[in-house]
Amino acid sequence: MNRARLQTNPRRLPLRREPLFLSLARAARPRLAHLLLSAAAVLAAQPDNPATVAANARRAMAEGRFAQAAELYGKLYPLAPDDFGMLVNLGMARSLAGRHAEAVEPLAKAVAKNASAFPAQLFLGSSYFSLGRFDAAAKALEAAAKLNPQHAPARRMLGAAYAALERPGGALPHLEKLTALEPDSPGAWAALGKAYAALARQAFAALEAAAPESAYMLQLVGDIRFSAAQYPSAFYLYRQALEREPGRRGLHAAIAEIYRRTGRDAWADVEQAKEAALAAIDCATERFACLFAQGKLDELRRAAAGLDSAEGRYWTAQACNLLAERAFARLEGMPPSAAVHIARAEVHKEMRRFDAAAEQWAAALALQPADADLEAELAGALYQSRQFDKAEPRLRALLQKFPREAEWPFMLGDILLSRQQAEEAAPLLAKAVKLDPDLLPAHHALGRAYAQAGRDADAIPHLEKALPLDDDGSLLYQLAQAYRAGGDREAAAPLLERYRQIQTAQRRAAEEFRGDIRITAPDQAP
Repeated sequence: MNRARLQTNPRRLPLRREPLFLSLARAARPRLAHLLLSAAAVLAAQPDNPATVAANARRAMAEGRFAQAAELYGKLYPLAPDDFGMLVNLGMARSLAGRHAEAVEPLAKAVAKNASAFPAQLFLGSSYFSLGRFDAAAKALEAAAKLNPQHAPARRMLGAAYAALERPGGALPHLEKLTALEPDSPGAWAALGKAYAALARQAFAALEAAAPESAYMLQLVGDIRFSAAQYPSAFYLYRQALEREPGRRGLHAAIAEIYRRTGRDAWADVEQAKEAALAAIDCATERFACLFAQGKLDELRRAAAGLDSAEGRYWTAQACNLLAERAFARLEGMPPSAAVHIARAEVHKEMRRFDAAAEQWAAALALQPADADLEAELAGALYQSRQFDKAEPRLRALLQKFPREAEWPFMLGDILLSRQQAEEAAPLLAKAVKLDPDLLPAHHALGRAYAQAGRDADAIPHLEKALPLDDDGSLLYQLAQAYRAGGDREAAAPLLERYRQIQTAQRRAAEEFRGDIRITAPDQAP
């Protein structure tokens, strides 16, 4: 586990907040009745009148007593192990009872016999999904969605499966269909917005890898800095983009807006005039820019996605960013409800706005008190936003409720460590790394706790384990200090030298950058 996993714990996938088993059972009920009657006909000819057991199983399924139904079908299965109806009934009962690992075998056999059986494909996909086998889940659920295109739970699970696989392009058509099927569903719009945002990030990363110094890349990064009100940095990036493409649209207008926001209206007028002097868009030769100007973002996204170039990646990122904003905006117009607050919180968490996420989780929890998932999400958001006084009592309660999960002792121990309470923090952090040896932030925190407590020899292996987290040399320095405190200056020396080299390089880069990011007048700019 790492910090990213602390934000997207699979134990708390949004699907768990919806009564999925009920919707699946309702969707399958018309065909389920036929399958149950078919199985009963086979069993009626068996000794000891197993048809009575089949009738009890049918009744248990109809009344939602899935665990009992699974037991009854398990007794009947050896009498008709190759009957299609029996395979589906047993698999569905086990799936609905939460016995997903046991459900896979009969459902897979049923699909092998008849790939056009919607309930078999649906429940096979659902079981694979619950087991975390997202590739297999997507395959079965794709088949289910083709057999029943109007089935919302299949689309919802497909979106979540592809999201878990980090394949937002696969999720997108299903989430678009889901919002058409459930236009008032906050979860559907949140998932769609996150898929668009993920596609934008993928396009950005591909552009950065292929053309990091291009005008396309500089403009995108400038837009990000502008959105964060980092105006000098955005100004510098826009000017760099103009150096590469002097006639590039949008750059003079962006610089004009920076001037206005920093109280330089006269300079803004100069830049706005430069933007107005550019030639009008020629839709015959500038298709992407034309689609963007016309607001045809879906068409732009599809067209740009097929172009393997810096231009295609740039327009994909631009279109998907705006499509994500449109989807998220739908949440803001919905009346308050637990589902709406949950969807908003998920969006804020995705954007790493943890303080805003905490507010939404708290609002959802007020409407659904004692919801364990919401309690966990709220505690995590409070910790991530460094609202430690509010987070601590919630983390202590979660540690009591879920003693086998590593994230709660880690967060609680890290809070105590931030208060210089190393002795109290160390046992909690030790528990966290024991529960999850791959939780590198916990190893880092435990190493720091041991070092603060004077247990330098104990600190060293944990700081070494956490070294992959080091992005600024600080962990190297902490490890070197632990070696020195333990008397091993020979081991500390090369670590300190690497730390000094990193610090020197970062300081020079920062000084050079600061020297270039002054907001200058139009006639002084490059």
